[in-house]
Amino acid sequence: MTKSETKLTLSDCYKYYNAEIKIGDIIVLNIYGLIINNIERPAKYLFENYDCKLILRNLSQLTFEEKLYIYDIFCNNYEEDKALLKDTFDNFMEILAYCGTENAVDLADYLRSKSIMIEKPDWFEIGKAVKE
Repeated sequence: MTKSETKLTLSDCYKYYNAEIKIGDIIVLNIYGLIINNIERPAKYLFENYDCKLILRNLSQLTFEEKLYIYDIFCNNYEEDKALLKDTFDNFMEILAYCGTENAVDLADYLRSKSIMIEKPDWFEIGKAVKE
């Protein structure tokens, strides 16, 4: 894997627009806070010259309320889909097994908005993210 594939980019941060960003020992609210508070240096400069990482959660850390929202909005609301509320998940495909692929893009956007890491290869392993 090349350095560009393992280094956090501005584009990566826009996928997880609510996630905090760790720059060295400093934690920034999110990508918008980073851009607004760094007028003298473009955000791209920070990503190229500093060790930046998104602060994300594992999929297994979904709260009951988040699972309930997924069930209500993205699943077909069949009785067997209620198992979603009790299960823990290791990957995005496991949730799609409950919700179906027709809602995959919207579900991915929702999970990313909640700072839930769903990328492959795993961003925790390649160094683009750290766990909350």
